[in-house]
Amino acid sequence: VPRPAPLPTLARGARAAAAAPRRLPTLPALARCFAASSAAAHGAPEAPDTDPSAGAAASVLSEVDYHRLADETLDTLCEDLEDYLEALDCDGYDISLAMGVLTVDLGGGRGTYVVNKQGPNRQLWLSSPQSGPSRFDWDGEGAQWVYGVTGVRLHEILASELEAAMGMAPDLH
Repeated sequence: VPRPAPLPTLARGARAAAAAPRRLPTLPALARCFAASSAAAHGAPEAPDTDPSAGAAASVLSEVDYHRLADETLDTLCEDLEDYLEALDCDGYDISLAMGVLTVDLGGGRGTYVVNKQGPNRQLWLSSPQSGPSRFDWDGEGAQWVYGVTGVRLHEILASELEAAMGMAPDLH
């Protein structure tokens, strides 16, 4: 059975395109490309926590335990930070917690912190105007969220950075 002739297209080189279909890059290839190009564009080295073993400790935590611990942490941080900013009599601040995302806008152009759940990785992620992004795994022995690259606790980073930005350290439980 003879094949019908290809339909003409608006693209240049339609005959060449029909003869040799292009293979599109896979998602992992695109992700590597994006990570390398975005890091290079900002003059930063590739993040050291991109190693697949970085989240290995999180796999020990069950999904139910992860959600319970993450929700407790976000709830407590929200309450502690609201008390902290009220005590400072800070104008323009805003705190919200919804669907596993805690957003803390310090107001006055001082920056916004975001702490959010990353269920598939069983991590908490911090986006900081001072230190950038960090990923925290649960340390069952120390009962705390720890940044695997530096070993620093989530609460320590937040307290230190908020003290630098606001002039007084918060009491984070």
